[in-house]
Amino acid sequence: MVRLLTPLLFVFGWLAGLGILPAAAPAGSPPADGEPATATPDAATVERVLAKLERLTGVSRKRPVAARTMSRAEIETLVLRKLGADYTEAEIREETLILETLGLVPAGTDLKRLVADLYTEQLGGYYDPDSGAYVMADWIEPVLQEAVMAHELVHALQDQSGGISALQAQVRHDDDAALALMALLEGTATLAMLAYMTDAPVEQVAAIPGIAAMMRTAARQSQGQAAVFARAPAFLQAAMLFPYLEGTDFVCRLMETRTFAQTLRLVEHPPATTEQILRSEKYLATPPEGGRPLALDESCWREMGRPVGQPRHWGQFQLAEFLKRGLPDADAAGAARGWGGDVLVLVERSDGRPPLVLWLIAWDAPADADRFQAALAAWPADAPRLVATRTAPDAVLLRIGNGPP
Repeated sequence: MVRLLTPLLFVFGWLAGLGILPAAAPAGSPPADGEPATATPDAATVERVLAKLERLTGVSRKRPVAARTMSRAEIETLVLRKLGADYTEAEIREETLILETLGLVPAGTDLKRLVADLYTEQLGGYYDPDSGAYVMADWIEPVLQEAVMAHELVHALQDQSGGISALQAQVRHDDDAALALMALLEGTATLAMLAYMTDAPVEQVAAIPGIAAMMRTAARQSQGQAAVFARAPAFLQAAMLFPYLEGTDFVCRLMETRTFAQTLRLVEHPPATTEQILRSEKYLATPPEGGRPLALDESCWREMGRPVGQPRHWGQFQLAEFLKRGLPDADAAGAARGWGGDVLVLVERSDGRPPLVLWLIAWDAPADADRFQAALAAWPADAPRLVATRTAPDAVLLRIGNGPP
């Protein structure tokens, strides 16, 4: 829900797990009130980090980047302000009801507070595309300062190339496209950060066999250091990690045939779906293969109640994460493969019963729809109530929600 805020503890875990930092190095914690804060990065430090990034990536800045620090209280205020700017209270309520109905967060979850707590705990740095400035949390240990700064300054280079704020505005009402954009931005920045910390050309780092898998293992090993993250619902954990882990894997695959500079310029034509992140051949096709437009007819909900908010696009990644609610991970990922587009609507029922989610999913081919429905045969009774209806040879409508249909 919050964009371009770098999770500090994840960064530490990756660097330690990959042998770039000592495993015993402290990840840092917010200072108590009144403790001295980390000094604001001076212009010379920012210049030095940018110069090294330019040398290792082949990308030059177009204008200077300012830098400053924020305290824990300021960070928490920033996260809440960004949540308020990005989402109305009605949209947060709708998001909460969808996640609760799908069984992805417990009933009664204060989603805004939980997301704010997650990012306040994890935040190490932030690039603000509106001001063009880099902001660093003032409790970062010296061993991590340059790693986080390098990551955030890559966002500055991306912004100077493609205009991040405008890109985010374009996907404001498309969950799947917003997550795909984040994966491109964060995967690119993470790979450049690893190059910076190893002092190796970024193309060389991208070619390391299994680099994304190693990062995934390192991230899992570091999760126990974060109390809020450790108790967060699995869906939110996965969504928070996706742009960094799957995004880095995606960027590595793109760089098999292009330079880092060419990859960074892809912000001008970013991926439109998480399927394109998970299956890069869909993005690299000419033209790129995205989800096809779908609409739910009013007859789907007319006798039950009324739709709340705008139709949503959830995509292959979030479909697979929902399916993990009732299926083994590998089966869930396999059932979601072949996704060809979707539209999701929350319906509040007129008789006061719990809401429903109607989710129309298109598939690349009828065989993909067959495989999806076959996987649902194993859907357990203790998972959210789910009714699947084949509406076309290559489309399935899910009606999800507890209580009688």
